[in-house]
Amino acid sequence: MASDLLETHLREALRGARERARHQGGPILATAGVPIESGDLISLFASSSNRSLACLWLGTGKHSIFGLGAAWEITASGEGRFSEVAKAWRALISEAIVAGEAGPIALGGFRFDPQQQVSDLWRGFPDASLIIPRVAVRVRNGSGRLIISEAVEADTDVDRRTGELLELWFCAQTRRTAFVEAQCVRPVAKGRTDAKERWAALVNEAVAAIGRGDLEKVVTARTLDMEFAGPIVISPVLRRLRESNPNACVFAFGRHGACFAGATPETLLILENRSFRTMALAGSISRGQEPEEDRRLGEALLASAKDRR
Repeated sequence: MASDLLETHLREALRGARERARHQGGPILATAGVPIESGDLISLFASSSNRSLACLWLGTGKHSIFGLGAAWEITASGEGRFSEVAKAWRALISEAIVAGEAGPIALGGFRFDPQQQVSDLWRGFPDASLIIPRVAVRVRNGSGRLIISEAVEADTDVDRRTGELLELWFCAQTRRTAFVEAQCVRPVAKGRTDAKERWAALVNEAVAAIGRGDLEKVVTARTLDMEFAGPIVISPVLRRLRESNPNACVFAFGRHGACFAGATPETLLILENRSFRTMALAGSISRGQEPEEDRRLGEALLASAKDRR
């Protein structure tokens, strides 16, 4: 039985981590993994995100991850946030005790510009956060893996902690089974009435800055505030994002009562073993209607200094 195998691996990892913690004098990460039937990860996220910290990543291709709770969180701030998180992650997994078929897994994100003032919308999100979930489900090419992780101290009660972690996974499955997906509510108001005019003014300002030579390239963005007649239901939002562009990467992070969700059509980099894949949308152009037009467009793209960069 998968549950028996999970319990065996979990006890093994927790005991090994406790022993190492006694020698090292600090907490050690324990991770156990077993094969499972993955099921619907969107329902798993939607039924859990309002109760605890939860993460969802529906990647391009056939690779998706769900995470619940936090066995360990690595945070950093300022300009050195990327290197600080990377260093802490390497140190963490170098000492981790792993039992079963999958090692530790982490999800998180980084703030784009740590120098800007933080708005109220992002109060619960640090400049950089990498979370190792207590319970994670990873799906790859149709094969699912359940990965359970925990921070273990020298005095951790292994029997008790094993029961708590198994109960956490059992409750998540039970909630998903009982989950009834409601219809998405529609907005009844959309912020300022002059939003369109303000957006046009912002674009004109950006074009003028490029014309003056102040900027070479700029991405304009805006915030839109909406009010709804009832609570926002996250599951139909995620399903619509996935259905509208199956090639996009859909993500959702439930944290401190807020949920940051979205979809990006561009995967910057996938690194696996000694190979990587990238997809750049910026250096592209539409196809021509006729072969001759197609050739001219291609030559123009190759001759563009901006697109070549």
